[in-house]
Amino acid sequence: MLHSIDTEGKIIRVSDHWMEATGYQREEVIGKQLISFFTPESQQYALHAIFPKFFNTGFCKDIPYTYIKKNGEKMDILLSGYGVKDEKSKILRSLAVSVDVTEKNRTQKDLQVAKEKLSQYSLDLEQQVKKRTIQLEKTQESLKNISKNIITSQEREKALVARELHDHLGQVLTALRFDAVWIKKYLTGIDKTANDRAEKMCSLIDDTIHDVRDMAYRLRPRVLDDLGLTDALESLLTDFENRSNVSCVFKHDKIPKINDTLATALYRIGQEAVTNSLRHSKATTIIVELKTDEEGIVLFIQDNGCGFEIHKTKGINEFGLEGMRERANLVGGKLDIFSRLSEGTSICCKVKIKG
Repeated sequence: MLHSIDTEGKIIRVSDHWMEATGYQREEVIGKQLISFFTPESQQYALHAIFPKFFNTGFCKDIPYTYIKKNGEKMDILLSGYGVKDEKSKILRSLAVSVDVTEKNRTQKDLQVAKEKLSQYSLDLEQQVKKRTIQLEKTQESLKNISKNIITSQEREKALVARELHDHLGQVLTALRFDAVWIKKYLTGIDKTANDRAEKMCSLIDDTIHDVRDMAYRLRPRVLDDLGLTDALESLLTDFENRSNVSCVFKHDKIPKINDTLATALYRIGQEAVTNSLRHSKATTIIVELKTDEEGIVLFIQDNGCGFEIHKTKGINEFGLEGMRERANLVGGKLDIFSRLSEGTSICCKVKIKG
């Protein structure tokens, strides 16, 4: 769901998907305050916490709001956006992406209820242990399936947003650039000041096109769907190498055909591991290997950075490490992490696909 607001918080553009999700028509929202479609709690949060910070920094990510649809239903969203600026770095308007997380939040609440029930079950009499154990095994399998469905849903939403960014917004910006170039050429020799402004306009549009493509790539690289895991990892490492001073080396065997779920899981694990190395390890070299063994596929990531003490990761990067473990577990794989201070970090994910 895409929308854009001006500096007064009024909606100046919404995507078709935004209207479809909320149930409103375009004429019902254009020119209206964005917060008028929020719950009172979200209105206060936006006005007093988010808007002042956003119009100062020009950036926000994963902000939780609640929309009220036209039919009165509530829709939980996570909103991320950035400010489109003029040549003086003054924010002119926002470009924001909203992702519907209503079902995810409802599922998390259901999971919390399930966990509370499990805690209550632990107080039962000893003679019920066997029955309770069977119930726990079923619940764990259910939680695993729910978690897998959540991740699958997230990937699907990312792909939809990435496609809308790339196809719709990218085409609009490209068309806008053609017009800006035409204006610049037309003003050449007529009005130098206007010509210079047109040239800055072209530059701003080029930067925006680059940002949109970069956002779409981070959400869901098309190469993963079009060419597969090997090319997607190679593209990822090339992109990281171009944007940093770190040497990224990619080695790979010929990988058998695998399903989309496994390919996505391995790609996200590799992406998270390399991102962590760039952010935290101060490494100068990152080596990624994608190979096969007698049982299945092995993804190995190694850096020569500062390393860390694994038992002291709580609060530092625990969420990222647990996220990789969870993705590996959901596709029937195993993730091992090896690290010592001043000796770098190695991450190995093995997924059995044979036998």
